[in-house]
Amino acid sequence: MQINLIDGSFTRIEAVDLITQIVSCKINFQVNKIGDNLEEEDIKRRETRIRDLQNELTQIRKEILKSDGRVHLDCRILIG
Repeated sequence: MQINLIDGSFTRIEAVDLITQIVSCKINFQVNKIGDNLEEEDIKRRETRIRDLQNELTQIRKEILKSDGRVHLDCRILIG
């Protein structure tokens, strides 16, 4: 099963905004899970994932903003 969330061409600013919102949602999910009485190892794993997402977002923003023209985004969720 597959859900197509995004498939289109966007301005650089729109693309950065859309990606930022999606990644922020994932970060918030991880943050909310930290408060669920997790063991320290699970908390550290989630904190690492949050930092990784933040770093990846910073890098993708830089790449998109220095590109020319429109940006094509394709975002799918595959359930299997």
